[in-house]
Amino acid sequence: MAKIAIISNSTSRQDIKNVFEGLGHQVDYLIDNSITYNQLMTYDLIVSTNQYSRKEVIKQCVGDGIPAIVAEGNSSSVSLGKDLGMFDQNEHQVSDWNYLRPLKISLITQKIPKLGCTPYLKPTWCSSFPISSMAPGGEALCAMYHERDDLIICAHFKKGTVDKFGGTFGANCIFMSFLDREYLTRNAIKMLDNAINFCFQNYTTLSGKVVDETDQPISREVKIYDQKTGELVSEITSNEEGLFSAEVFSGQSYYVIAFDKDNGKKNAVIIDNIKV
Repeated sequence: MAKIAIISNSTSRQDIKNVFEGLGHQVDYLIDNSITYNQLMTYDLIVSTNQYSRKEVIKQCVGDGIPAIVAEGNSSSVSLGKDLGMFDQNEHQVSDWNYLRPLKISLITQKIPKLGCTPYLKPTWCSSFPISSMAPGGEALCAMYHERDDLIICAHFKKGTVDKFGGTFGANCIFMSFLDREYLTRNAIKMLDNAINFCFQNYTTLSGKVVDETDQPISREVKIYDQKTGELVSEITSNEEGLFSAEVFSGQSYYVIAFDKDNGKKNAVIIDNIKV
């Protein structure tokens, strides 16, 4: 159980607080203009939604190691994501969820069966930013397709990677703009749970090697599955030496399969029942 601070300009909506509590966490709802550095440093995670003031306090806390999830509310809210160095352009408002697509299966988006309006939230306005404006250390996870520049609604930024100011992130951070909407579906809540685990660095690197029938290394598509549920959690490609690595959540078991798409033949089960 984590101690989480949700910061907003109003406490009128309790649904976000209820979601975090439903995931087993202790949650306090704080008004943005009254927060202090010493107060926030007592929390394990900061979640900011529709924040208008005192952004500098959160920026200082993140710099000193407190992870944060940024959920921009609307175009009139001050962009905390921009101040934290996640991106350097003004945010955009998007609403056509038919163009929502994943950019990759990752720690955050794993086990989400499909994308589109229904798996995430009701059609409504949501903040985004152009992928071209993202910090070098960021990794875009979900985007709205745009003919000039895809608009990101979910991205993660690892501790120690480069931000837009040329510095580094002091803690793991998430941009997940749809958290500030009226309704979250089961899959959106699953993404949030994954994001919380990412913020607390509850993940490790799973590495392996793909070989053919003669034990020669080979480059192939590699899929990692949850041992218990059989759900796909990562898709990667091994290099010419057959080596691959992927991040997976700790405390779970996995199996890995390399697949030859050219002849429809499974090359090898690399490792079965991997416990990490």
